[in-house]
Amino acid sequence: MTYILYASEGTGSVVCEAVLALSGLPHRRVDVTILAPTGPDPELIQVNPLGQVPVLKLPHGEIMTESAAITLYLADLVPEKDLAPVPSNPLRARYLRWMAFLASAVYPSSLRKFYPERYTADPAGAEAVKDAAISRLTREFAVLAAGLGTSPYLLGTKMSAVDIYAAMLIGWEENQEGMRDVFPGLIQLAQRISSHPVLRPIWQRNALPL
Repeated sequence: MTYILYASEGTGSVVCEAVLALSGLPHRRVDVTILAPTGPDPELIQVNPLGQVPVLKLPHGEIMTESAAITLYLADLVPEKDLAPVPSNPLRARYLRWMAFLASAVYPSSLRKFYPERYTADPAGAEAVKDAAISRLTREFAVLAAGLGTSPYLLGTKMSAVDIYAAMLIGWEENQEGMRDVFPGLIQLAQRISSHPVLRPIWQRNALPL
């Protein structure tokens, strides 16, 4: 009954690995290459034809992709770990709102910033794609910071899986000092996650700020 996570360092598989580590569920990580000159690992293509990570193979053989979907699924499997509010909890709405916001707004903007050439057929247009992504990311981080307010976590005083997702995306920003100046609360949130004794080794292995 082992969960198998196909992962690659520095990618969206970080949040899934983190939630698995906190869940206590039996699992193993399969490290795959996604950006080699010859293309993604054939082993990865077998489970995800798009050659993207994360991919989670469930014990009964079902394949899951998409970091947010995997995170939501795993957190709900272990309600005793308190990684997500149960459906009857009033905080569930806020939890789902921020999870969807991170997955549908911040994550795509980050990808357009780091890989602008993927989002235009005109090589000359890549810089404009990147500039637009940076501008949009700033607005999205502002929304996230406003939602966090002065609380230590997005749901208030208790850490949840959505904080781990947010910390990963915050950690992808190269200019951490600039982020600290503009969004100090977000940097503090990310540091709370990276200092967690279970999560710190995962952050280190993925070269995320501590």
